[in-house]
Amino acid sequence: MADKETLEAFAKSVIEESGHVDFLINNALPAMKGIDECSYEEFQYALSVGVTAPFYLTKLFMPYFAKGACVINIASSRDRMSQPQTESYSAAKGGIAALTHSMAIRQSAEDIGCKAEDFLSEKNIIW
Repeated sequence: MADKETLEAFAKSVIEESGHVDFLINNALPAMKGIDECSYEEFQYALSVGVTAPFYLTKLFMPYFAKGACVINIASSRDRMSQPQTESYSAAKGGIAALTHSMAIRQSAEDIGCKAEDFLSEKNIIW
């Protein structure tokens, strides 16, 4: 999910098969490593999987979202209640929460929903 070409091929196959998108669920798990163990490359990978891929897939599908479609990004309380040695994961989940809010504001004008789900804390974050 961190590879641009893989994301483009996936989007192309979905559009070729379906012609439109009713919903997109971004649920890839970024690396969960702390500052003591996480290399620069691993941190970049966590952000690529956790933030960049959901952004880019949404961008690729924008022209194909059906009216009333919804983007659901899987969030985590880790962006607010972190544990030691989870900095890469916490950063990615904080990024997806911020991205979701921003996308929800933009996409609402086009009748495309966008929300973050945090299943572990039983709190749904809806914008």
